[in-house]
Amino acid sequence: NMEGVRMEPIGGLIKRRREAMGLSQQALADQIDVSKSYLSRIESGERSLTDDQAKLLGQMLGAPSELLLLESGRLPADVQGAIAADAAGVTTALRGRTEQSAVSYPTSPVRALSARSEVRIVDPDADVAIPARIEVSKASTTYRAHSYHTKVPPSAIKPFIEAFTERGDLVSDPFCGSGMTGVAALECERDALLSDLSPAAVHIARNYTAPCDPKAFRAAFERLKSAVEPTMRWLYNPVGIKGASVEYTVWSDVFACDACASEITYWDALHHSGGIELVCPTCTAVLNKANLKWVGERPVRTHVSEKGRRMTHHAPTAAEVALIDEVNQTAIPYWVPMMKFGSDREMWRSAHAAMGIADVAGFYTRRNLHALAALRHAIVGAAEGRVREALLFAFTACANRASKRYQWNAKRPTNVMTGTLYVSSLRYEWNVWSLFRRKAADVLRYFESRPPTTRTAEVFQ
Repeated sequence: NMEGVRMEPIGGLIKRRREAMGLSQQALADQIDVSKSYLSRIESGERSLTDDQAKLLGQMLGAPSELLLLESGRLPADVQGAIAADAAGVTTALRGRTEQSAVSYPTSPVRALSARSEVRIVDPDADVAIPARIEVSKASTTYRAHSYHTKVPPSAIKPFIEAFTERGDLVSDPFCGSGMTGVAALECERDALLSDLSPAAVHIARNYTAPCDPKAFRAAFERLKSAVEPTMRWLYNPVGIKGASVEYTVWSDVFACDACASEITYWDALHHSGGIELVCPTCTAVLNKANLKWVGERPVRTHVSEKGRRMTHHAPTAAEVALIDEVNQTAIPYWVPMMKFGSDREMWRSAHAAMGIADVAGFYTRRNLHALAALRHAIVGAAEGRVREALLFAFTACANRASKRYQWNAKRPTNVMTGTLYVSSLRYEWNVWSLFRRKAADVLRYFESRPPTTRTAEVFQ
């Protein structure tokens, strides 16, 4: 592992070898036909070596010329060739090396909390002031900011904290999930100590309990918007349709008829039969979907927004299909998570394997994968520290809906199915920027709504 090895400054090897051999800058400069000041700039890293200069210096100093070129910022010819052959791949690898760990969270509390030192024993049979029935609403800025499969509104937790603790106490939750216990503790003027085995839970809990300056968040969002606008316009605005943007596309699975082997677009067959049974439009055979072979997917309906007009929908146009094809053939020059799924998973054997879903990236269309990767890259560049964390909080909040797991609904878009990685045969592909813009607004409203407090929450994994 060379990541912790610190390289010499450019020209450091030249200077060190020259001095060890008792050569002055002027003497060495004369040998390679440059001025003393020019050699000084080479040694200080202000100038690069030519191939001929590196060769001469290598002979004089007894050092490999390739190493001297590298130290002066020049790449070897074979590396230059590799970059030229796969520029996008090299770009992705270099960006991924630094960006896949854009934020990190502690593995233990980073500072002592001002908890009470005495220990109090609470009698479980004591008469405590807890309402017999607690009714709360999920329609709050806190609940909307980020989803989590076991999230409970903090207003449902506060009565228990108030009943069993006092102001200034420390509330600990070692299985914190989304951090709602921490949010409730802060609202009750208690400190909180939260942890979880899940990195996602720690990320969500941290962002729910750590304050963020709304003005700084808003300013970073505007920088981010400017940075990703060209990419998002390319991904969702078909050529020749001025002012129109694809808001979402309905995709359908395509199967092979087990009677005549012709392709069946599930969307067409379902609508042709009225949703009662699946009928092959070619041979009219009545089919059992569970027995059909999955052979692909295709867009079947596009929903488009135009400035000043209501959203409309239609069958995909030639320009919209051409845009999808173009994106599918374009390399993604950003880091993309490629974590593999084991073939021992039941859902992989029963569904995902046939659909070609073998890793995290497989749950996204190529277009949305490109959009998410570009957006995350831009977030890393647009902000640092707490604001970067907050923007990534909004990013992960929309990642589920941007996936193929967002199943189609005949009446209106609802959400992904929780607790499973199920991919429906009819699904949405949402415009990633539209999803993120709305979710960032939810996150901003949450930060703006947080009451000031002197209490703190520590979150660690």
